[in-house]
Amino acid sequence: MAKAGFRWIGIGIESGNDEILKKIQKNQTVEKCSKVLRLIADNRIAIYGNIILGYPGEDKKTLQDSLRFILNNPVHLPQFNIFAPYPGTPIADELAAKGVHIPKNINQYSKVISYNSSISATYLQFFLLYSYFRSLVRIRYFNLIRGTFRLRVVFFDVIKMAWAMLSLNRKKTRDRDIEKIPSVKSEKLKTESKPIFGSR
Repeated sequence: MAKAGFRWIGIGIESGNDEILKKIQKNQTVEKCSKVLRLIADNRIAIYGNIILGYPGEDKKTLQDSLRFILNNPVHLPQFNIFAPYPGTPIADELAAKGVHIPKNINQYSKVISYNSSISATYLQFFLLYSYFRSLVRIRYFNLIRGTFRLRVVFFDVIKMAWAMLSLNRKKTRDRDIEKIPSVKSEKLKTESKPIFGSR
């Protein structure tokens, strides 16, 4: 894939907890997912990883497991989403069978609802923001991005760019000055080579 020109790939990680992965029926383990992510990153392909927060059966520990998984693995662009049981999906039918109210109007999904008694909707919203902060504001994440894309420190790049532009302007000025010198000599030679009419 890397040789074919792939630079980004999206992966539905969904959770960093094996029990939740079984509930989602992902047919994978945390360990297997981690190996795949590292293999992809080693080939310098950036990873867009999706995590679901608040899937039925979760608690605060499983949420922490998911965040820890993102922090310990090469995920270049993590996306955390709060679980929503969309109509027609097996999990929505399962919840409805248990008497859980499922929104019928798609516009109602903009409201955060917790489907776990041990986690409040307010805590889910807090943990969503906290997860983004922990994932993106850290030295290890910066080093991950820099290592994958071979980026240099931006500050030094700006200095080098400014110096290169200054050097280029000085070179252009010097070249213009040099170009003027032959023209002066040429004019002088033309004047000296003019024939003196009337002379013998």
